[in-house]
Amino acid sequence: MATSTSFHELLGVDVGQLDPDTEFDFLASQLGELLIEQVVPEEIELYPELIESHRSSTKIASRKVDHPLAFGVGELAAALSPLIYEVAKVVIRFLIEEINEVLKKTAEDIAKQKILDWIHRRLSGPPPVELSSEKVNTFMATLRDELKESKITEDEENRILASVDSMLKHRQNLTE
Repeated sequence: MATSTSFHELLGVDVGQLDPDTEFDFLASQLGELLIEQVVPEEIELYPELIESHRSSTKIASRKVDHPLAFGVGELAAALSPLIYEVAKVVIRFLIEEINEVLKKTAEDIAKQKILDWIHRRLSGPPPVELSSEKVNTFMATLRDELKESKITEDEENRILASVDSMLKHRQNLTE
């Protein structure tokens, strides 16, 4: 059976060692390097040094209002690496947003299929997702409140609640 490799494992570090900003920076650095190879290959050998200098100036400038690449990059003005690195960050941010949208849609499609499969099995077996008793109880309280606002009898309300409760807890050991 295949195991997935986390981003941290690919980098060879423990999960606790990197934060999302560091991961993002790593991706931007890697993409920036590829862009440098294509746009200004003569800067490729200097890229790590230029980006480190840029990061340092960005940290210092972050205390100021102006961004260091607000087209006043001082001694780095002759090099395109810092600008390309910033472009890479924008590209990475855009791609992450797009991938998240695709993943949301994919997850929703998978969830719908799992629910449909469960319905086709006439609700036999546990629901298509593991539910804690706390979540079921919270959901049931919300459903109870909504049903109270409808114009059904108390007996109808109780039958609906009992049916839904049974369905969600069907042959499932709820986690506490």
